[in-house]
Amino acid sequence: VGQQREALLEVVSGVNGFAGLRTGEQGIAMRRAARQLVLLLGKLGRLMSDVLAPGDHTAMASVLMEAVASQIVTAILGQSNISIQELPTILSTVVEEGPTVILQLSQPPPPGSQGPQSVPAADGGPQGSDGTPKVMGPLDEDLKFLMQQTFIKRTPSLNKLHRLLAILEARLGQIVEWWDRGTLREAGFSSEEVRRLIYSCFEHSDYREDCISHVR
Repeated sequence: VGQQREALLEVVSGVNGFAGLRTGEQGIAMRRAARQLVLLLGKLGRLMSDVLAPGDHTAMASVLMEAVASQIVTAILGQSNISIQELPTILSTVVEEGPTVILQLSQPPPPGSQGPQSVPAADGGPQGSDGTPKVMGPLDEDLKFLMQQTFIKRTPSLNKLHRLLAILEARLGQIVEWWDRGTLREAGFSSEEVRRLIYSCFEHSDYREDCISHVR
């Protein structure tokens, strides 16, 4: 996992964690990096689906996606002045397509497929560390759902990144409402992080200062 993780994080580091978007050239580089990340995640997903049981595939995919999302979130939150014009659009590619391609849940069944064919443990078939038999054919819907739910639980930084992109496109009043509802806390944001985002994304005004003071 370590080697694959480093390859992904190298792409993220190459564009400063997708932080500090200031020029058109930086925007082009970030869009290219986002697409490169999705392609690399897809390649790793295909490799894992070929050799790992669903449980192990999900576990490894979670580790890799969590590392990517965590580095991006840390880089963006560390900026004192966040440019939001294109960033949500650029990163939505990673957030929306990344989980699907690394889990390989979007591939249609091969022509003539009769559905998933598991190798029973009693027959000595390959198993994951969770005891799940390796699926030799396309995944059924129940297994896909289980993989997705497990993946979501193991990637809190991805959920935080998804909410961060929503914050970057939201009105100031909407952000405060999310804070009051507990939505941002549930996504992993501290009050300090939310105050810093408000300060970084919105121009100075009495209303902005009131909102910053409100978030406690």
